[in-house]
Amino acid sequence: MSIIHSDLWNKGASFCIRFRWGMLLLGLFVLLLAIPERNNLQMERRLESMLIEGDSARDDFEFLTTRFGGNEIVLCIFEIPELWSEDGAGLVKLDKIGEQLRKVAGVQDVMDLARLNRMLDAFQPTLLFGSSKQPRLLDKKNLLSEAMLDLFAGYTHLSNRPTTALVCMLDPKRDSEKDLQETIEAIQAIVRSPLPNEKLLFRGDAIGEPILVHDGFRLIEADGKGLGVASTIALSILLLVGFRSFRWTWIAVLVVQWSILVTQACIVWMHLQLTMVSSMLAALVTIIGVATTIHWMMGYQEEYELEPDPRQAIERSLQKLIRPILFACVTDAIGFAALLFARVGPVRDYGLMMAVASMVVLVGILILIPGLATLGWGGYRIHRIPGDQWIRDWLVGSLRVLRQRARWVAGLTAAIVAWSLLGAIRMEVETDFIKNFRSDWPMVQAYDRVEKELGGAGVWDVLLPAPPSLDDRYLSSVRTLEGTLREIDVGNGYRLTKVMSLADAELAAQSAPGAKFLSSSARIGLMQTTMPSFAKAMWSSAKKDESNGWFRIMLRSPERASAKDKLALIHRVEEMTRIWWSSESTHFNNVEPSCKPKVTGHFVLLTHLIESLVADQWRCFLAAAIGVGFAMYVAVGDIRWVFVALVPNAIPSLIVLGTMGWLGWRINLGAALIAAVSMGISIDSSLHYLLRLQRELAVGCSLDEALDRSQREVGMAMLLSTVALMLGFAWLTTSDFLPTVVFGATAVLTMFGGLVGNLWLLPTLIGMLGQSGKATRVGEGLPQG
Repeated sequence: MSIIHSDLWNKGASFCIRFRWGMLLLGLFVLLLAIPERNNLQMERRLESMLIEGDSARDDFEFLTTRFGGNEIVLCIFEIPELWSEDGAGLVKLDKIGEQLRKVAGVQDVMDLARLNRMLDAFQPTLLFGSSKQPRLLDKKNLLSEAMLDLFAGYTHLSNRPTTALVCMLDPKRDSEKDLQETIEAIQAIVRSPLPNEKLLFRGDAIGEPILVHDGFRLIEADGKGLGVASTIALSILLLVGFRSFRWTWIAVLVVQWSILVTQACIVWMHLQLTMVSSMLAALVTIIGVATTIHWMMGYQEEYELEPDPRQAIERSLQKLIRPILFACVTDAIGFAALLFARVGPVRDYGLMMAVASMVVLVGILILIPGLATLGWGGYRIHRIPGDQWIRDWLVGSLRVLRQRARWVAGLTAAIVAWSLLGAIRMEVETDFIKNFRSDWPMVQAYDRVEKELGGAGVWDVLLPAPPSLDDRYLSSVRTLEGTLREIDVGNGYRLTKVMSLADAELAAQSAPGAKFLSSSARIGLMQTTMPSFAKAMWSSAKKDESNGWFRIMLRSPERASAKDKLALIHRVEEMTRIWWSSESTHFNNVEPSCKPKVTGHFVLLTHLIESLVADQWRCFLAAAIGVGFAMYVAVGDIRWVFVALVPNAIPSLIVLGTMGWLGWRINLGAALIAAVSMGISIDSSLHYLLRLQRELAVGCSLDEALDRSQREVGMAMLLSTVALMLGFAWLTTSDFLPTVVFGATAVLTMFGGLVGNLWLLPTLIGMLGQSGKATRVGEGLPQG
């Protein structure tokens, strides 16, 4: 029997009915407290926040951003037909665009070919180099210009191609995220119309992590508002058309909206922020709230038809349903809370938020529905849906057929599980972050151009401890490391497309007449004068209480690659850097040997993030199974029923993930959430079924009779609530954020699988369990209520 005595549930139900008006006022009071707080809800927009604090990849990335004065770069890419025109017309246009960008508040500096040309003008007269009417950058006889063009190829331009990029370095010092948004919008406005007074024959794009975050979160925030409203409308129409009850339709809407507002306030009170994963919070609260309300509606419908007194019907239905409703919300919370075992920050926060939301839904249902259902304006009846009796008869008849073939059902289930597990082993993760967005999104198209024309969209760095003053010995050693990195090939032709540092710039500067007579420190000093932002971004000298500074090597690689190739390339770079450091560090003056190099950047950060998804998937799934199993045991009081109930709720996720593995589909953030979440939600139906079965056995029904009655009554409620769940999750597929789309699609499939499992597999297994124990009536080996 249940661990918690049934009298307690009856007393709890009676309490909710007796004090329903006071509880309704309490709900209104909580709502008034919550409404102002929801306006303080913020969204975390930093990509590094996706990893939990203390993660080495996050720590290294944050070190990069703080040590080198920020790491936010926007590439403004243009195609200028006359870019390489000898009269310099293309550079003039480029210079005008650069000047506009430099005037934008929040832009620290802009590096481009026109700026590089001016640097040559300033650099070469210092070296007593003669003047020329032709722009020095375009003078093919000028060794320094040729060396600099080769150095920056792939960053600011393509050799002899009209594609060029202006590298906008953003100022990390700002008061709020709103300042960054205004900066991004100003840059985008210039890119759309760079030279308003001139007829242009070229197009522009703006890309970069700041724009990716800005545009991406703009879409995600729109989803968060739109999906919640759309799912509420869709589910309300389902309730209204199916049950023809305005009262209960409004009850469901009010419970959902109350739950959303209170959950948002709780998030603020808990000092949490929304993330790209939790953008679907409102939609999921709607789905859970409506599905749970439907179970109470069906119970109320059954009691009201026996005695048309709304107060008595609501009390008797709550006495029967308070235990399954409570444990259904608890298992929802446990399924979401299992995501706390993930190593991905937004997934953990999302799990915590939705666990809180599940309990808020429970509170909302218990304190709002008793009062709202008995308010005296009429319309208490809930009508049966069209075809109600036929559907109930079909549910019972189909179950009887399957129970006659129980061994075949069990064998087929075992085969499906084995097939799914083999497919799940083949799963790969999607490491291309831009594929989180639809292919027709302008940002995706811009990244495709960078991937094809500018050497790849993967940007990352190697950070090396450096002496307080850069000397020939150190710079030469760095160039040796760079040569080693350029030779790395992990197979399939996948390798670094660009390796560049201040050591390369210093070597290029030696091409200028007379430059070889200067020391390396003098050449670097000239670059710090003529290219201050570039030099600052590449070398950070020693600060107070430090024996050494830090030196930066910028890397670029293609983003369109498998997780296996990306990880292999990262590990090879780390290995080569580690070998170089162990052999060279003792030769550098004032460099602490214990201070180790770091390999970091957005490319490494996101690859590391996605790498943990598969491990998180199974870790969270196991945590959900254990947690949900314990809650089930508390609810039904029999460990055998717990294991039987877990089977039909675990299999759908395995089938979906296994199918993705066999088809070669890569999983993203959305798919990584589904296993734990779907188990927590679909187990609700198992709870309602088993607890109804206990009640039927407790009044003296045989196992066959109890299964038929449970199938007829609870099966119908399960069918309607799952249809509501599926419809709500289906709305998520309209999002512009593909993890939300994938989560919605996989949730629909797993909810459908859970419905099939709970309607037919669960009672079939219960029947086999009863037969194996030779139990046909209550008290002979089956749990009692």
